[in-house]
Amino acid sequence: MPRALGHPEVIRLLASCDRRTPVGRRDFAILTVLVRLGLRAGEVAALGLTDIDWRAGEVVVRGKGNREERLPLPVDVGEAVVGWLKRGRPRGDCTKVFTRVRAPHGSLARSGVSAVVIGAAGRAGLEGISAAMSPS
Repeated sequence: MPRALGHPEVIRLLASCDRRTPVGRRDFAILTVLVRLGLRAGEVAALGLTDIDWRAGEVVVRGKGNREERLPLPVDVGEAVVGWLKRGRPRGDCTKVFTRVRAPHGSLARSGVSAVVIGAAGRAGLEGISAAMSPS
């Protein structure tokens, strides 16, 4: 059973992302979505551009069993995603929120989201962290 992350660990995880780079902005947005909304790696990977309702401040999440849930979009999550979309995400035909930064610029798979978490944990000096972790 994955353990919950404490606030200091979450801060270290997020701080490990260099938001001056496209990869860092993407990773920061992914980690913020995971931590704040409590989504699974597959749910983050599946987020489409049309799943975010900016006017209503909601995000549509399709989870296990193709269930659809509308979650509130906290301001910090929206800001992290906007930072990626406006100043990092490559242009292209991909309709997913999170894409690969290097060509080909297709959607990031669940394994890619997990790799982002593992990479950030390594940079932050946190061991045994996976995309299944949640904040305490």
